[in-house]
Amino acid sequence: MIRMLIADDDPIVRHALPAYFESISDISVADTAPDGHLALESLKNNDINLILSDLRMPSMDGLTLLKRVRELSENICFVAMTSYDSDTAMIEVLRAGASGYILKDASPEKMVTAVRDAYSGGTALSPSCVSRLVQLSMAGRKQVSMESLSPTDYSILSLLSSGMSNRQIASELHYAESTIKNRVSHLIKKFQVDSRIKLALLFHGHV
Repeated sequence: MIRMLIADDDPIVRHALPAYFESISDISVADTAPDGHLALESLKNNDINLILSDLRMPSMDGLTLLKRVRELSENICFVAMTSYDSDTAMIEVLRAGASGYILKDASPEKMVTAVRDAYSGGTALSPSCVSRLVQLSMAGRKQVSMESLSPTDYSILSLLSSGMSNRQIASELHYAESTIKNRVSHLIKKFQVDSRIKLALLFHGHV
């Protein structure tokens, strides 16, 4: 079960999103908060495993909240949402350890998909975001050869880069989920990155 905290200074969002998620059986909105400080307080009192947070909030913004959450735990997924899309915001959020980045004008269905993908280990990014991040993050970076990859690892990396979770990749390639998890960890070390998203960026930069 996904136990979610929604952090947003807009009271309409704090009312509308929980109302929508009520109809989703595998997602429970445990609490809402109008800023980062109160979101951190909520983490002390609720069993939260995913935060859906606006980036622009008073008192403590979403990026600062993410960094504070990462100091407390690596196990809480964090999906950033914003009305003010920018390359700088995307890069900062993903480098800080977010599991996804979505626009606030996304449909409720897409928000549900983003939350599920992030929680299951996938990448909650739209194709347009991936394309922009590739252009920005690969500029001036030394290229890493993928010729040494086995056919299986190449397939895993390709599916991971399309946004699939370990479970989905395992089902597609007919492997145990634990095997896929181990191979992904190996690939992260091999290419000297620190997240699945950055691994996906490397792959897209070579395709």
